Amino acid sequence: MSNILGLKLSHLTLIHFSVFDVILDFHQVEVGVVVTRRVYQTLLLLFLIAITYLFAKEVQVQGIRIPHLDKIAHFVVFFVLAFFSYHAFKFKPWFHMILLANYGACVEWMQSTLPYRQASLGDFIADVLGALSYFILLWLVRKYRMRRAEL
Repeated sequence: MSNILGLKLSHLTLIHFSVFDVILDFHQVEVGVVVTRRVYQTLLLLFLIAITYLFAKEVQVQGIRIPHLDKIAHFVVFFVLAFFSYHAFKFKPWFHMILLANYGACVEWMQSTLPYRQASLGDFIADVLGALSYFILLWLVRKYRMRRAEL
């Protein structure tokens, strides 16, 4: 039988999942799922490298300016970082929050040292709120699933 990432095809099962499974718990849907923690760790590392580069890059705004777009970007980036972090490592959500808040603080410190960037408390708050929003959504979805399972 053919192998996919070291797993026999005969051991893989068809999996029904919702959007929330993909966003929140995809690797926990079924033991035989091909997506593993190692894949999430790799994606987390690549994402960290890419966004650190983008946070350090000089911003050249041309065309239409959207108010607070940088805050929205920070929020979304840290929501995605929380997703990758949570699926990459088995830590408690509060520990992920500490790590992500520290990374956000380091990004703001780095930006304060660059002549073409500036640190912003608003960006740091958006970072923390983005990560926190992921974990709140995760908690709400799990609570909803538990209630549904009880019925």
